[in-house]
Amino acid sequence: MYGVKNMFENPTVLLLGSLGVTLFFVLSGFLITYLLISEKESTGTVQIKKFYMRRVLRIWPLYFLIIILGLFIFPFIPVFNFPVWSVDTFLGYGAKILLFLLILPNVSLIIYPAMPFMKQTWSIGVEEQFYLIWPVIIKYSKNYLKPLLFISIFFLFITDFLFWVTNKSFMNGNRFLPMLNFLKQYFLSFRVGCMAIGGIAAYVVYFKKESILKIICLPLFQYFLYAILIFFLYKGISVKYIQNEFYSCIFAAVIINLAYNKNSVLFLSHKMFEFLGKISYGIYMYHPICILLSYKAALFIYGNVTSVLSNILLYSFTILLTIAVAFLSFKYVESYFLKFKHRFTIV
Repeated sequence: MYGVKNMFENPTVLLLGSLGVTLFFVLSGFLITYLLISEKESTGTVQIKKFYMRRVLRIWPLYFLIIILGLFIFPFIPVFNFPVWSVDTFLGYGAKILLFLLILPNVSLIIYPAMPFMKQTWSIGVEEQFYLIWPVIIKYSKNYLKPLLFISIFFLFITDFLFWVTNKSFMNGNRFLPMLNFLKQYFLSFRVGCMAIGGIAAYVVYFKKESILKIICLPLFQYFLYAILIFFLYKGISVKYIQNEFYSCIFAAVIINLAYNKNSVLFLSHKMFEFLGKISYGIYMYHPICILLSYKAALFIYGNVTSVLSNILLYSFTILLTIAVAFLSFKYVESYFLKFKHRFTIV
């Protein structure tokens, strides 16, 4: 948007950006499902209110901070003017405020142009919408695997069906087409199928399904898995119709090895990874703001951002600033609310 040379149109980079969110959904589905199953198996039930309060304390403070900044503060400060996007800031402004406050940013993104500094919140909305139904399903399910498989298959089917029907010539001019297009975009963003695949991985690990684990944990299988993943990423290969589900299955197998397999060929147990993992929510939420501020800083120092040195400065400062802001946010904002989580922890 600022005319800075980049590689964002490279197929590998585009795929990495999309798959980063897919990995987030699979991991989220794995962790939440594992915790819910563990609670149900140890106590005989799921205390839904306590679950909601734990998620509120973790997700809402930073989410609503970004919403307040993006909706009510940044639009009125010239330095935060974002090329292209800022032009449409006040288009449907009241409706946007309502949708974001109701934690429906993914719906806002379908109906209206993206809001500066807030586009990334769509995935938070999807996750929160998933949390509304998931503890209820786990609480009242006698067989955890059936709803997980059903959700994975159903959402894949309904999304592909909507893509098929909205592209058919007989739908041209049909009065239901706008609604179907909306549903198509909603289900495309509503990656609950990815979270369900993560949940299946949690089921396999929790109940130690040895017939599956023996295969997934084989060193040869792991090397094959990583080779396929690296090759597909390098080539920027998209898998038609089952893109998210295909990569979700790979990510689920990787997560199983990292969480369960003592002989995993990949290890991420390092203080640096633990630190970045702790502040990862902030890194994800603050990075658009830090990109803009870093660009402004590079422009102030060099007058332009076209030289190799200025680009190195821009990318390096963006990474460092994002990590620094995320750390400060975790220490002074998020941690304040997280200290109340123990009140809602299942003993």
